[in-house]
Amino acid sequence: MEIKKAFSAGGVIYKMMDGVPHFLLLNKTGQGWVIPKGTIEVGENTEETALREISEETGLPKDKLKIIKKLGDLETEFFKDTIEYHKVTAIFLVEDTSTAVPSPQAKEAFTEAKYFELDEAFEVLAYQNLRPYLINAFDEIKKLSN
Repeated sequence: MEIKKAFSAGGVIYKMMDGVPHFLLLNKTGQGWVIPKGTIEVGENTEETALREISEETGLPKDKLKIIKKLGDLETEFFKDTIEYHKVTAIFLVEDTSTAVPSPQAKEAFTEAKYFELDEAFEVLAYQNLRPYLINAFDEIKKLSN
């Protein structure tokens, strides 16, 4: 069986609202609430990919997105058309410093973009393997606030 490697990058996006971090999730048809992420293009590094994908998928201005730190690499395996994929996704903590209202990218099947407090984000998150990244993000934001 053929195994292909795939690489992508994305982010846990947050915005402070009334002193509380809120996390931006996208509702994707057939999947549920997810973080923005996508495939690394030729000539891009992971940071550039994360910012580009976040901006494309959320409609937020790229110059108002600030990478705080890398939260880690999420490794997943899946099958598509009889090919097994091993995918590594670089996940960054990204602050939304804009005043823009997120606008989900319809052509990628995103139907809604919404900010959630941590407990709400946990409840709606489609993939449980992303929970540790939300916890890590929340902890990092608390450190920044001190």
